[in-house]
Amino acid sequence: MTRNRRAANPRDRRPPTRLVIGLVLVAVALATAVTVFAAGCGGSPEPPKTSMKGWELYSWQEDGRWYFSLLEGTNRAKTVAEVHASDARLEGINGLKPALQGVAAGQLVTWWTPSWAEGTVTFPPAETVDQVRRICEKQGLELQVVTQGP
Repeated sequence: MTRNRRAANPRDRRPPTRLVIGLVLVAVALATAVTVFAAGCGGSPEPPKTSMKGWELYSWQEDGRWYFSLLEGTNRAKTVAEVHASDARLEGINGLKPALQGVAAGQLVTWWTPSWAEGTVTFPPAETVDQVRRICEKQGLELQVVTQGP
């Protein structure tokens, strides 16, 4: 028994379902890869930080390591708890450098050891102070190192 088949009209032909699914999967994978690549390249970087009252830099040594905190300037004295807070604590120059690089050029950074924090904040060795100076210079920050404070 022979069947009578109509000749297929090329306009009536649909691509195979597997081919359509495969093309959709490739398109989704490509879109995902482009999105991940753009995010990894820094997509939209965070704008540099500014502060009307500048920035306050504190340093202290704990268990043989140097720590820093870079806090937004205000009209009031910071407490020791604020200065040493875990969310403000930056370990060593490697922790401080990115924080300083996130501050807009031209901003004032005041590094001091206020008398109210006696014994809890202090300056690191001169070599480390010089490293911080160089980072600030390169970033275009105005660094004031105040050796005596209220």
